Amino acid sequence: MISLVTTLAVAQTTTQPATEATAAAEEPFGYPYADLFPDAFPDVGFTMRKDAFIEYLVERKMTYRTNNAKDVLFVDTPGTPFTSAIVSFNSNVGPILTEFEVRFADEAQAKAYAAAKYPLPARLYQGHEPEFSASDPGSSYRAKAWQFQNKVFLVATMANTRWANQ
Repeated sequence: MISLVTTLAVAQTTTQPATEATAAAEEPFGYPYADLFPDAFPDVGFTMRKDAFIEYLVERKMTYRTNNAKDVLFVDTPGTPFTSAIVSFNSNVGPILTEFEVRFADEAQAKAYAAAKYPLPARLYQGHEPEFSASDPGSSYRAKAWQFQNKVFLVATMANTRWANQ
């Protein structure tokens, strides 16, 4: 069972202007575990570079804010089943996507989304919070997903990240 409470201080609350200079790199698609990401974010996956993700947001006219270190993006998600997404690029590996969190209006919506997106056998729901885990033969790490309160987390268990030992 994983229990997680995240507290992120938002020091910068204005929308960041994304320009060609800040989002110039092109990233090939086809990331491992891309199918586990929310449908509202097609072509996104673990190891995507931060500058490529910003370019992705700009192309889709999605607004975002960052924390002081500029390694966590708070993405506005109108027209989706969730209220926002928090995307982390803060690993020792470099500025690559290693954690994706979606937030919902309430816990019931988060549970329903997690159960639909990351289905588990009913026996796993008895007595503790279930955790979804996936392995990809072409990848050196696993993906894990779980729901906690009004949030659903999707993380990469790659080396040199905070999820490496999960």
